[in-house]
Amino acid sequence: MRFSRLLSQLPDVGEGMPRHLADDPEILGAESLERAGPGQISFLEPGHAPAATLQTTAAAAVLLYPDPALQDLASGRGLAWIAVPQPRLAFAEALDALYPRTLPPAGIHATAVVSAEAFVAPDAHVGPHAVIGPGCEVGGGCVLHPGVVLVENVHLGQGCEIHANAVLHPGSRLGERCVVHSGAVIGSEGFGFVPTPQGWRKMPQTGLVVLEDGVEVGCGSMIDRPSVCLLYTSPSPRDRG
Repeated sequence: MRFSRLLSQLPDVGEGMPRHLADDPEILGAESLERAGPGQISFLEPGHAPAATLQTTAAAAVLLYPDPALQDLASGRGLAWIAVPQPRLAFAEALDALYPRTLPPAGIHATAVVSAEAFVAPDAHVGPHAVIGPGCEVGGGCVLHPGVVLVENVHLGQGCEIHANAVLHPGSRLGERCVVHSGAVIGSEGFGFVPTPQGWRKMPQTGLVVLEDGVEVGCGSMIDRPSVCLLYTSPSPRDRG
């Protein structure tokens, strides 16, 4: 898409922000400033890359931080640019626009195993060999990729995405728009023991794990359930267990 059209799709780019469209290049992708070539957009922010990189980049367009000297340099080199308060944020929005996410179709794959006592929203996607146990609830727009296991009484809010082979143990609760990446384990039994004269006595782990709205858990992470009460995880950039 043209640079001007791309800018119109970025929520944090306003009409009054300084810009230079040059020849309004066609933007086909994105890359780091050092590696970008024709048809690609990049960004420059303080501490991200040396400002001198702007003199050598082959990018078609650059998201700059407000700096008249950089703007003059970019214009002199014939680059399209816009000056924004947060270039990295604008770059993230540009990536969303250039590489739109494709959701799988709604429905339950023939090889998935879904308990008759579970609820799956009609517009959710349940992939091959996924298992959904009794008492589970899968909210609208959720995506369960191949091999996902919801053991029992797991609740997923709207718009959650659970990637391949993740396991959610009994009672785990996810808010809306949570993402659990491949191989992660949520709500597994914690390592609680009590010392006794006869040796270690296992402490039952009866608590639950709650992921609040927007939490994202990285690949291979593990969030154990506590012995009692609820363990809440709030949205940081990414929870890695």
